[in-house]
Amino acid sequence: MKHLKKLGSVLLALVMVMALAAPAFAATEAKRAILTSSSTAHTFCAYQIFEAPVTDDGSLRSAEIKWGNGVDTPVKLWNALKSFELKLVSDGKLTSGEMTFTDDKLLAAAGTPTGSVETVIGTDSGAQAVAKLLEESEIYPRGNTTQDWEMNLALAKAMFESGALTRKILVNGTNAVLTGYCLLTDAMTGDEDNIVNYMLYNVNGNTTITPKTSDEKVTKEVWDPKVINQTPDNPGWVGAALYNADEGGANNTEGGANNKYVEFKITVTLPSDLEKYKNVEGGYTIELHDRQEAGLEFVGIKSVTGFKAKAGTGTSISENIGYTIKTIDLTDGCDFEIIIPDAQELTQTGPDGKIEIIYQAELTDDATTGADGNTNEVTMEVNGKEYKADATVFELELNIDKINANKQPLSGAKFALIPEAQYNTLWDAEKNDYADGKSENDLEPYALTADQGDSQNHHAIKGIDAGTYYVVEYKTPGAEYTRIKPIQVKITAEVDQETKTFNVTVDEDNGYFSETEDNKVNATIENRTDTLLPETGGIGTTIFYIVGGVLVVGAVVLLITKRRTSVDDE
Repeated sequence: MKHLKKLGSVLLALVMVMALAAPAFAATEAKRAILTSSSTAHTFCAYQIFEAPVTDDGSLRSAEIKWGNGVDTPVKLWNALKSFELKLVSDGKLTSGEMTFTDDKLLAAAGTPTGSVETVIGTDSGAQAVAKLLEESEIYPRGNTTQDWEMNLALAKAMFESGALTRKILVNGTNAVLTGYCLLTDAMTGDEDNIVNYMLYNVNGNTTITPKTSDEKVTKEVWDPKVINQTPDNPGWVGAALYNADEGGANNTEGGANNKYVEFKITVTLPSDLEKYKNVEGGYTIELHDRQEAGLEFVGIKSVTGFKAKAGTGTSISENIGYTIKTIDLTDGCDFEIIIPDAQELTQTGPDGKIEIIYQAELTDDATTGADGNTNEVTMEVNGKEYKADATVFELELNIDKINANKQPLSGAKFALIPEAQYNTLWDAEKNDYADGKSENDLEPYALTADQGDSQNHHAIKGIDAGTYYVVEYKTPGAEYTRIKPIQVKITAEVDQETKTFNVTVDEDNGYFSETEDNKVNATIENRTDTLLPETGGIGTTIFYIVGGVLVVGAVVLLITKRRTSVDDE
């Protein structure tokens, strides 16, 4: 009996020990976490990517990570991560050696290097491997800098668009997720289908979600139709452009043949906390002061449009209702002012939205040609803060100085700069005269303008684009002068958008034209009363030297032959 009592005591003690030790051996589980939004203007939704228990210090137990109930197809999520990283490599933002999301690395992290992705990816070990690679990746956001925010958004957006996520939870202070990793979408309340932000969140307990805050800003751009296919995210609008009278757009023809119109765009980006100004005296008032250099003259507003956050299309804002414009009694040296009072009340836009103002200016005769360009600057004043932005229009100029054989100014000539595409239609190169059926009137649109001074030997044309042209003299200074041969000139012009600078080069084979230090194209052309022979760009005078030499040698040979014949006859 004693032995039985002792055995019972031992068993009872063992049971108590096991009961006490059971929690230590039992697998821990993810906890419920309530997510709350700090902004009524934003609506957040959460997708559970991973679920994981939390340690006492608040970190996630990586060895116990599982796929969350927000992920319907893990392999789609994995493929999206691979594609996102490959895109960064192709864009030059990541090297192939820095890639983390590869099938080999996934299988290695899952402990099954010889397995298949299709088999492993949907398991707990697959979830743990993906989470591990995310943490190790060069592109996983780890801080709170602007670059981290941008990468967080881009990575989360790629995961959201993978088609792998299905079940979402509305963040309302009541609904709960499990501790782990969540993907959050951010939309403006009342416009929930228009997602403006994506975020990856590490949830280790009850959390208040705060929208990514952004400050207001202003940008200034000029319309350039030549870059439409080069900037698909913002077609045609650039920080600097070369004016060209034949292109339209930034070189708008609406002003008629004698007006050179340029279109500019001011973009005001509104802050994410715009809503708070509804309760602030004076509201959110924007003042735009636009200053143009001497070569630009304000013509008028074309449109003012409001855009909701991330919206592709906007809604027109009417003058005197949403904004006012002032062009007289200006005291700060600007050319016009636009005032947008109580922007927080505009129904056409909202937090993180924008206002676009497109207006026209004329490039006048006072415009600066060449490297310096014509700059247009806007200053935005809002709530005591000041922001500046500018855009520049360059204009290319070609000049000809006409001289006689004595190097003196020679007036009376008329030159035309004909684009290569129209050259054979307007000019007969063989005859060096008008093409059949063409006359002086047909060349006037391409004519260089002569100085109105005493010499009138300086000829210029502005507003041309890069390309291949032919310079023809369709009227000589007088009947005693012979037309110069047509001159082919090839012009290359480039605008650097980062530095907003302009550079021009000329093919030197033309023999006359060259670029100047201030990026103009100049030539000095001499007219003689005899035929002007080309100096370069062909056989030049060489053929005449050769023919002349042959004739001289022939004459000498003939003379010697005749003398020998005479001697023999004697």
